[in-house]
Amino acid sequence: MGEIAAKEIIPINIEEELKESYLNYAMHVIVGRAFLTQEMV
Repeated sequence: MGEIAAKEIIPINIEEELKESYLNYAMHVIVGRAFLTQEMV
């Protein structure tokens, strides 16, 4: 397996990154479940 090395370390605000990542995940789950519910009707 090939390794990918970072050329640069970019500082981030971990709190904002976690909020954004969780919101993206939550919306993905909500939309996915909504489509499943519509298919079952």
